Amino acid sequence: MPDEIHKVGQAQSIPLLKQFETWLVKSGQRVLPKTKLRVAITYCLIQWEELNTYTKGGDLDIGNNRAERAIKPFVIGIIGYLAIPPMVLTSVPYFIVLSKPQTRTG
Repeated sequence: MPDEIHKVGQAQSIPLLKQFETWLVKSGQRVLPKTKLRVAITYCLIQWEELNTYTKGGDLDIGNNRAERAIKPFVIGIIGYLAIPPMVLTSVPYFIVLSKPQTRTG
């Protein structure tokens, strides 16, 4: 099954990547050097081998969905923490100390 997925991925991806590379080279020659588009085209051409890495082996996926799903709980936790007003955060330790039940000794 992974070999079949890899073969189908190569059959569909490699021709598209070659067309994209051709477009990058042609467009890079026509775009002014200091524009954002030229910077993006140059960056993509410099990273071309890394972009094509997923077509060489069947174990890599072009997307990063697995990585994003793995870090999602942490990101949600950080967002929740940042949503708490600072005044509440500073008063929480005092609330915990003041709400501690008193115990009788002796």
